[in-house]
Amino acid sequence: MWIAVLGPLEIRDDSGAPVTLVGARLRTLLARLALAPERAVPVESLLEAVWGENLPANPVNALQSLVFRLRKALFPDRSVRLESQSSGYRLRLSGEEVDHAVFERLVRRGVTAGARGDHRDAVDRLTLALGLWRAGPYSEFSGEVFEAEAARLSGLRLRAVEDLAEARIAIGEPEEALAVIAAEAEHDPPHERLSELRMRALRDAGRPAEALALFERVRIRLDEELGVSPALGLRRMHEEILRERPGASPVRPAKARPRPRSNLMAPITGIVGREEDTEQVVRLLRDSRLVTLVGPGGVGKSRLAAEVARSVLDDYPDGVWRVELAGVSDPAALPRQIAAVVGRTSEPLVREPFSDPLPDRHDTAEHLAEKLAERRVLLLLDDCEHLVEACAHLAETLLGRCAKLRILVTSRELLAITGEALWPVQPLPVPRSDVGLPEALSYSSVRLFLERVKAVRPGFEPTEANLPAVLQICRRLDGLPLAIELAGARARALPVEEVAPRLNDRFRLLTGGSRIALPRHRTLLAVVEWGWDLLHPDEQTLARRLSVFPSGAVLDSVVEVCAGAGLDPDEIPELLDSLVDKSFVHTLEETGAPPRYGMLDTLRAFALDVLNESGELDRLRQAHMRSFRALADRAEPALRSADQVDWIRRLQREHGNLAAALRWAVETEDTETAVGLVAAQGWFWILTGNHAEGLAQLDEALSLPVGDGAGGAFVESRATALLYTSLLRSSGGDREGARQAADAAKEAVRGLPVGDLLTLIVDSVPPLWAQGARTRPPLGPLVALTRHTDPWWAAMAHFLIGSVLSESEGFPAAVPSYDCALAEFEALGDRWNAANAAAGAGKGYSLAGEAGVALSLLTRALLYYEELGAHDRVGLTLVLRSLEYMRLGNASAAQEDLRRVRTLMDERSPHDDNLACLVDRVHGEIALGTGSQEEGRAHLLRAADRAVSRAGRLQPSWLHPSIALGRLAAAGGDHREAEERLRSAAEIAAAGQDRMMAAAVAEAMAVLALARECPQRAVRMLGAAEAARGGPDKGSPEAAHAADQGRALLGARRFEEEFAAAASADFAEALSAIRAEEPV
Repeated sequence: MWIAVLGPLEIRDDSGAPVTLVGARLRTLLARLALAPERAVPVESLLEAVWGENLPANPVNALQSLVFRLRKALFPDRSVRLESQSSGYRLRLSGEEVDHAVFERLVRRGVTAGARGDHRDAVDRLTLALGLWRAGPYSEFSGEVFEAEAARLSGLRLRAVEDLAEARIAIGEPEEALAVIAAEAEHDPPHERLSELRMRALRDAGRPAEALALFERVRIRLDEELGVSPALGLRRMHEEILRERPGASPVRPAKARPRPRSNLMAPITGIVGREEDTEQVVRLLRDSRLVTLVGPGGVGKSRLAAEVARSVLDDYPDGVWRVELAGVSDPAALPRQIAAVVGRTSEPLVREPFSDPLPDRHDTAEHLAEKLAERRVLLLLDDCEHLVEACAHLAETLLGRCAKLRILVTSRELLAITGEALWPVQPLPVPRSDVGLPEALSYSSVRLFLERVKAVRPGFEPTEANLPAVLQICRRLDGLPLAIELAGARARALPVEEVAPRLNDRFRLLTGGSRIALPRHRTLLAVVEWGWDLLHPDEQTLARRLSVFPSGAVLDSVVEVCAGAGLDPDEIPELLDSLVDKSFVHTLEETGAPPRYGMLDTLRAFALDVLNESGELDRLRQAHMRSFRALADRAEPALRSADQVDWIRRLQREHGNLAAALRWAVETEDTETAVGLVAAQGWFWILTGNHAEGLAQLDEALSLPVGDGAGGAFVESRATALLYTSLLRSSGGDREGARQAADAAKEAVRGLPVGDLLTLIVDSVPPLWAQGARTRPPLGPLVALTRHTDPWWAAMAHFLIGSVLSESEGFPAAVPSYDCALAEFEALGDRWNAANAAAGAGKGYSLAGEAGVALSLLTRALLYYEELGAHDRVGLTLVLRSLEYMRLGNASAAQEDLRRVRTLMDERSPHDDNLACLVDRVHGEIALGTGSQEEGRAHLLRAADRAVSRAGRLQPSWLHPSIALGRLAAAGGDHREAEERLRSAAEIAAAGQDRMMAAAVAEAMAVLALARECPQRAVRMLGAAEAARGGPDKGSPEAAHAADQGRALLGARRFEEEFAAAASADFAEALSAIRAEEPV
């Protein structure tokens, strides 16, 4: 992808082909996102850029729709490169894919090259940079943000022109310099540096008279327009030309500007993924005199600091000095080390006796402060964490005495002095484990790994086959640049597919770094050990114990698990803060939740090894297991209360810890704890849709041996776990497995002292999902459950009765039970079940012809699902609501809901084929309803193909589009295709005992019968549809239209007779009629 804004907006895809983007708002949205690639742009900023003050009625929805259209236009392969985040939207483009970013990088490096005297390199880079400039940046867009950015870029372009002209002059190309300056020469008021450069070029080109004339024009304009004299540089150039001796060589290279003094080394390899960090730290350094880059070992602080220092060389005429402190162990030697570096390389100070013995550190610091007092210098103090107190005192002294001095520090711990500006250096972003190759390559961690692999294995290319290993390496190494580079170097001897699994022993694997690096940067273990050795004993104790939490922990959990055995619980908060300050522990902040303390996986792996060696591992795991068993027990009732949303979020945050507690319980065959953990989480897995994970953990816990004499609490836990197993197996289509688990639950509670509620639940609930649709379970136990004193289970009983009635008698019969359940769940604050009840009732009201009530209920359900973050249910409910809008004839509202679903799929569920199939099917039906036959057919065919490829022809996801295609074929006169599709659908509906599907087949067969002029058959099919459904569908315009046609062809009396006879059949008779081999 290539997006160019230095002129009219221009877009090219990955192949280089131009992409046409029509519409001012679409183009404005892309331009605003491209202004800050790789950063989330707040929704408010996007709304202001696109609409200004003229916001639409529903601005957020309008923006979502615009984002969806932009995704569709730019990324037809549906790669997730325009993603939604909590704060806004983010365009995932690297710095090489947006022209202004490439322009800025080239200018920055060109300026740096010129400053260090490499004028040929400066010419090359600055020429490339200016070649990207086609016209004014963001020229087709208005608004403050675009105008401000255009002004900034224009200023940068002027700097590039100046430095390019200066570099051309320096290498003896004055005519070329004049060509560069020509387009910029006339500024109002005159630009003095450009004028000076033009005078130099004219002089060196042998045209001194023109240079003197230029000076006179500039002098007059400055006097007339500003009332000032030319600057010193212009005046000196004027004097130089006047003093030129006759006969001097007309063309000669100008004397190069004195090179700023620096001891920075040129990088051997490029820095990857730090463009934004570099720019931000450069800005920070302009505003603050002390900037500290903090972060864990191996994160790339030193590389970033060196890149920043190289970028600002031109700002410090008295020098940029890097002082490496890793080898300095004595704090008293710190001032002497700095003085030695500066004195060794800085001519103005070389005469000072820095190498002479000095009495103490204080005198050396004073001496250094005196010599730097009036100099504009940048000191880069690298690796300060082991001398942090000494560095803090010296920095405070020097900054207080030297007004022009700035200090850039790298450390794992902040200096903590007044005026210090912090820049946390984060690991490189890592992709999700399921991204495709194009998206993976947009992540800097992946690019860094591939770059290092290619350096040792020329010809290596990433493929879909080796991508999983690459992703695993980058993710497991936390995006730490040093670890990734070491892993890349390992690919010289090992295929990347073999590097990934060996990361279990990462400290042995990741060795062999650069021979010229400091010893602690040659292996991953050395990097981590260096930081560990800087911790105090109590900090080391807490750090190793904290490693028992795989996904971090809140303060209360840390105290509960880690305190004792020499660690005072009252001291833990302060110790945690200290570990955070030293970059060994990081905090995770989330709105509305207490901060969590965690470690990068690499640091945690080291600390876990130390914990094991200390002999504390088993004790800490036991404490951890007990703590999270207790948390799960507290969560279980709360998940059925008004606190449901908060507890869902909390358990999601503790996912890794809960899984680890179960793993430890299973490993130690602690059956009671393992079963208790999974029983307490069963409802959580249902609420969050994590059925596969839940079933796997339930099976694992229930497979453990059960000892003799199990108590009542364990029996309750085991029976509850078996109930959830039955439910989850049923939801996955495993009816036999569901029945077996239900029977086991009944056996578990028989004759044991368990509560009457659990016995009632075991007797009444499992038959709903274990017996299948062929047999209606008895309602007596459920009716008894509605009278129980536990209000949640009473409400659940009403809901389950509604579910039974909707299956056995149709949705209209279920409405009273759903309404009752909805009111009771809302009173309890249970959003999940309130949403489910609202959706069920909405279906009944829809069939009763009360579309307004149905829409209201579906919208209510939608709001609950959105609050819960149940994205799969949000998508499904939007689809159902779009169908209801179609019943009311509101195609635009239906299409808007489908657009929202597609956006949700792109952001949250790109691989949800079931939802994609449903959306295609409904989109097809909407298109048919609005007269777009070809578009409708295309969508329906795609839906059917998706369903077949996903689950074959035995699923409702295939039946729905196939039935719609049958109706379309009948309407289009292709009766054979219609009959084949509908016959197949009828058999599958009958096999699944699906009432609603059977009714849909029957109505489609009625349409086909009318097309074949068989009105009697059509009316019978309409009656069979009502019998199968359990009642009429008063909200269906298609059914009403078919009935009107049948009535007109048969006459009202005969129509009513035939219809009544067919509608009075039971479900089995209706199925037989639908499947009958009558000619249709």
